[in-house]
Amino acid sequence: MQEGRRTYGVERRSRAFDGVHLTCAEFPSYFQVPDHEHDKFGLMALLRGDLVGQAPWGSIERQPLSVAIDPYNKVRSPKIGPRGMSMLLVEFEPEAMDAAGLSLGQIGEGRVLHNLQATSAVVGLVAGLTEANETLDMWSAAIELACCFTEAQEFPAKTPPWLRTAREMIHTCFAEPMSLATVAREVGVDATHLARRFRFHFGMSVGRYIQEIRLAEATRLFVDRSMPISEAAIAAGFSDHAHFTRLFRRRFGATPSSLQTLSGGSVLGLKDLPR
Repeated sequence: MQEGRRTYGVERRSRAFDGVHLTCAEFPSYFQVPDHEHDKFGLMALLRGDLVGQAPWGSIERQPLSVAIDPYNKVRSPKIGPRGMSMLLVEFEPEAMDAAGLSLGQIGEGRVLHNLQATSAVVGLVAGLTEANETLDMWSAAIELACCFTEAQEFPAKTPPWLRTAREMIHTCFAEPMSLATVAREVGVDATHLARRFRFHFGMSVGRYIQEIRLAEATRLFVDRSMPISEAAIAAGFSDHAHFTRLFRRRFGATPSSLQTLSGGSVLGLKDLPR
């Protein structure tokens, strides 16, 4: 937590670029954060642990990797729970908001998100804080996270029920061998029709969506549950450790092991897979 640029927890790493400030910090169990307020608009991702009592971003029951709006110029003093807490704070200067065409009116206040798009953006930003990362477009990842809050609802109003069923099937069976044809057959539509409608409504192909979920789940397993990376990769549906590492590096610009180094093996906590 910060007042200006003060961090009350243990700052693991920070970075600033083009009007965006990132801070990854950890807090001890039962730590009472002093009264403070932020002088910038920000988003706070709960990476691991607990919050006790009221806080501007919502309930203490937030799931790991959920993201909440952290409004500025409002006093708060949350208390950390028994497991301690790790968090990523993403703060935006006004010029960064202007450059992205975002306004506080579009984003609103008091919302908490826990979905695949927000999770991917958070994992990318944490990966971007590792020394190994030289390729990720950090500014775009931060803006992508902010844009998650401009979406009016989880499903577009006209998303057909069969397409929602297809997405739920992917979330349930992602670790199993799965193809576009398999999903289409299960929901009773042509594979080409499924491919077109899925991309239109959810912004990516079926194959890419499955890959994103597998990346998130493997990360949860090797960090939150301390599972060996090789075992986590297999459990999440990848063919082997090398396959997972290659796709992770391509997606986030860093290796899974570099996240372990940054976090001490515990910063990311994806206890429940976001949808």
